Amino acid sequence: MANRYLFSVEAKHELVKLPHFGPFLTATEAGQAVDRLLARFEDLSVRIHAFTDADFTTDEVEDKHRLCTVQIDDACTEGSYLSVVEPIQVVAEMPSKQLAAQIAADNGLDPKDLGFFPSSNGYALFRVHMVTTDLSKAMTAARWRRRELAGASNAPEVAIMTMPIPTIS
Repeated sequence: MANRYLFSVEAKHELVKLPHFGPFLTATEAGQAVDRLLARFEDLSVRIHAFTDADFTTDEVEDKHRLCTVQIDDACTEGSYLSVVEPIQVVAEMPSKQLAAQIAADNGLDPKDLGFFPSSNGYALFRVHMVTTDLSKAMTAARWRRRELAGASNAPEVAIMTMPIPTIS
C-alpha cells in the first residue's frame, strides 16, 4: 500500500471533544465524514489532512479504518450516548475499588460518578456528570457546569465525549 494517500479529519468544538478521525481511504469518504459532523454539531471547525500510508501495513490501515468508522458513527448518530465529563487526573494503572473510592472522596464526588478511559499514559479519570443521548441536554449540562467552575483556580475543562464513559464502581 506504499505511497497511496490516506485522509484524516480533525474536528474541533467548544464543548465536544472529538477524536482525530482517520484514516479514510478516499477523499470522498473523508468529505462524507465532514458532512455528517457538520450536520450534527453547530459551530464545528473541521480540517481534512492528507498523508501517505508508507508507515502503515495493510492490516494496520484496515484496523484503524474500522475504528474510525465506529468513532464517526458514535459521534454522528442521533441516539448515540454522550458523556458530560470533568477530568480529574491521569493514573498509570486502573485503580482498585478502594483507591477509586479514595480518589472520589478526595475530589468530593460519589464513587459511582468516577469514570475512566484508557489514555496513552494509563487511564484518564473523570467525574461523569451525565450520560445521555440528547445532544442539547448534554450541551446545557456542560455549559452549566462550566459556569459553576468559572473563576475557580485550576478549573478543569468540562466537556462532552461522544461515547459513554464507563465508571469504576
